[in-house]
Amino acid sequence: MRMQWWRGLGANARNGLQVALGVAGVQLGVGLAAGAQAGLLAAGGAVCVSLLDVPNTPARARRRLLPAVPVAVGVTALLAAVRLLPAGLAQSLALVLAVGAIGGLGQLALAWGARGGALAFAGVLAAVFALSGPAPAWWGQGLVEAAWVGLGGVLGVAWSLACARFSQTHWQRLALADALAATAQVLRVRAPLFSGQLSPGPQGLQVALQTDAAWAAALQTARDLLYGLDPERASAAQQRWLQGLIALSGLRELLLASRVDVELLGHDALGLAWRAELARTLGRMAEALERLADVTRQDGPVPEFSAELWRHDLAGRLAQATPASLPGAGPLPLDVRRPLLDSMQVRLGDLLDDTAALADALAGRPGARVSLRDWPPEALSAFQSPEGWAPAALRRHLHLDSPVARHAARAAVSYAGALALALGLGLLVPWAQHPQWLMLSVAVVLRGNLAQTLARRNDRLVGTVLGCALVALLAAWGQPWAWQLAFFVGVGVAHANVNTAYRRTAAAATVLALVQAHLLQPDQGLPLAERLVDTLLGAGLAWAACYLWPHWERRGLPQRLRQASSLLLAQCQAVLHGQLDPAGQRAQRLCRHQLQAVLDELVASGLRSRAEPRYAQLPQAELQSMLLHAHRATALLGAVQQLRHRRGAQLDPERAQALLAQTVAQAEALLAWPAPGAPDPEPPASLPDAGLTLWPRHEASPDLTPWLQRRLQLLTLELQWLAQALWRLRQP
Repeated sequence: MRMQWWRGLGANARNGLQVALGVAGVQLGVGLAAGAQAGLLAAGGAVCVSLLDVPNTPARARRRLLPAVPVAVGVTALLAAVRLLPAGLAQSLALVLAVGAIGGLGQLALAWGARGGALAFAGVLAAVFALSGPAPAWWGQGLVEAAWVGLGGVLGVAWSLACARFSQTHWQRLALADALAATAQVLRVRAPLFSGQLSPGPQGLQVALQTDAAWAAALQTARDLLYGLDPERASAAQQRWLQGLIALSGLRELLLASRVDVELLGHDALGLAWRAELARTLGRMAEALERLADVTRQDGPVPEFSAELWRHDLAGRLAQATPASLPGAGPLPLDVRRPLLDSMQVRLGDLLDDTAALADALAGRPGARVSLRDWPPEALSAFQSPEGWAPAALRRHLHLDSPVARHAARAAVSYAGALALALGLGLLVPWAQHPQWLMLSVAVVLRGNLAQTLARRNDRLVGTVLGCALVALLAAWGQPWAWQLAFFVGVGVAHANVNTAYRRTAAAATVLALVQAHLLQPDQGLPLAERLVDTLLGAGLAWAACYLWPHWERRGLPQRLRQASSLLLAQCQAVLHGQLDPAGQRAQRLCRHQLQAVLDELVASGLRSRAEPRYAQLPQAELQSMLLHAHRATALLGAVQQLRHRRGAQLDPERAQALLAQTVAQAEALLAWPAPGAPDPEPPASLPDAGLTLWPRHEASPDLTPWLQRRLQLLTLELQWLAQALWRLRQP
């Protein structure tokens, strides 16, 4: 019971607390052994390493953290050497050039993604720490300071790896719980689309896409933590979690296909009544997944669900909705719509079955559908986020048309300009004595695109004001021990909220900077006004820098569209031509995973583009149309996949194979990307809907081939609309 508060902490809060304890331990330990100055330098190295510390497995954490140590040591040594130059214009110019190089070269690390951004900021923070203390008296002192920073970084890595090993099962459990909760949220968003309360047009699509993006992020975090497990070495609980996550990913595939044909039930009283009952079933599934998320988070007993009872309840509620019990005549009579309702009831039944099977997998009950033998570690690793620092990823961005290279150039100019301005202000006004703060403000606000920069600017300004107010209260209290405690608490709060609530991180970072300045030079007072002015100037400089050699979202659109088209074609081939064995299922799921990542990036790109100048914005209507038809096509592919996988025995083999081969050929023709330099051909005109709003009526026949044919015809129609949308987006 005494540790319940610790087990109840979220992953980010626990990670932030561990970072704060690690930094405190490094500073106190080194400080007691070698003096307070050495302790502060070592703590700076540990803080630089902590920027890359996220909930992770020990193996992935080791590859992620180690590069921060040479970066922090190198930056400290470089700036120490520059500060050994005689004070004056030459030294100031050398500092400006060094900071520009640190910023520009560091931002090239964005070629490795988000972890590269953390590595780049480790260099910036090392520069801030190096410029915060007095200049070294001779070169040997500079090397000693760099060595203390390196020792702190090594100790920080060791602490982080120990925490990763200690907290691994806790993070895995929380990540799975978050993925379950995110799936429940998706079901709650899908329910209004089923019931007709939310239009399936652009508004409903936007809500669904944003929820799907959060869903995908939660699933990816869980995959990164669980898919690297070796089933033979994993504990019984970890094996259950791994089975549960694989089952949850399969449930996701089925859920994506569940929305096909919902609108065709109609908007009259009878159709809306049916749709309301289907939506109510989704709500019950969401409640079940939320219960599973709660018991997983609390490590409690897993409840057992009966899919048969759910199915019986759904059938009873649908049977009560009859024309006699509802006013208003529908557009189609009951007997025409009944086959479609039966089809949707079967698909929802599959979802109910998979939800109950998911609970069985999490509980470790016998007869679980997911077998870890079908999902070996080498197959699961393909679904994990890339880790490490492959040089090839950097080489791809060493050209002037790369958004990473352009951002690095902007960073170099803006960092150097901010430091030059701060040094100039220091000559004019007596209170501007921390030039590194202005550079730091630019570094934390300037992002790779205008939308994120504006969001960071606002959060930074508000957070700085809050942080200054907290430090003023701390100074009024006047307890000496509180300053050191505030530093450690600030480290933890800043780290825990950097990716979720940056305003809190900005407030904590302000406390850190002001407390550090007070600890290093307690006789110079609290530079609250300087901090506020530096933040205001830095935010303005970062905002202006976004217009320097910009790489608007429009420039990256052709590459993303080509990736989406290529991956959608690969998905068509995997689903329509793929085998139905476990290897084929893994290949189909991997294609779907890669395609979803590109579609999510297109959604994010469209949202970011809205903050850009009007002349540079993406064509929102065309992009929304493309995304709408791409998601409808993937939903139809999911429906075909489930039909082949679950009810393949009810298909005519020869006719089904002919239909599948014909659809693949049509997809290859529609999704073919024009060769470089070749004229962009006009897309084929969309065929009229030749009765595709209707559906097969074969209540007495077990043959489901007509349903497969209808799905494939609808898929071809969606691909034609998609080809038109892609063609419009490719036009200058």
